[in-house]
Amino acid sequence: MMPAASSSAAPAPPPLMRPALRWALVGAACATAAVAMLPEDEAGVVTAPARTPGPVAERQPVAPGPPMAPAPAPAPRAAEPAAQAAAWPPLSRAALTAWVPPPPPPRPQPAPPAAAPAPAPPPGFPYRWIGQIDEAGQLRVFLVDAQRLIAVAPGETVEPGWRFEGVGAGGLQLTWLATGQVVQVAGAP
Repeated sequence: MMPAASSSAAPAPPPLMRPALRWALVGAACATAAVAMLPEDEAGVVTAPARTPGPVAERQPVAPGPPMAPAPAPAPRAAEPAAQAAAWPPLSRAALTAWVPPPPPPRPQPAPPAAAPAPAPPPGFPYRWIGQIDEAGQLRVFLVDAQRLIAVAPGETVEPGWRFEGVGAGGLQLTWLATGQVVQVAGAP
């Protein structure tokens, strides 16, 4: 048979705070309360009551006298910073500028835009105009170079970068495709 578990109360939990710490806390609270009850002067500074040295005498009854006049207001203190400032010599211009940061450097002026270089003139047209034909309302021009003969219509491209635009007064109108320049090539069939 098993021994029966005791149904007595569980052991007490350990204290949350050590006794020495608890007494220190109570002492600090009492000291704070005592300081809070001390009288304050006009500037809000807490002053302790003045103690007279020597043995404490028995209190004697005091005869009532004339009422006391209120104490005169304390004289305003002299402006200490102004008095201290007079002892210093005036600062020189160099001393004043030593505390001022230097001005920022001037912003660089933007460079003027470079003039666009003039487009290079187109090379000479490598073909020679030898004739033309108008077939069914469409113009065809015959061009020849040292090796071949070609026929082109307006709007067609001639191999080395030229486009044939049409026939004008006194010659062919061509466009150099690299720059878009229109060139008049003189000649007649």
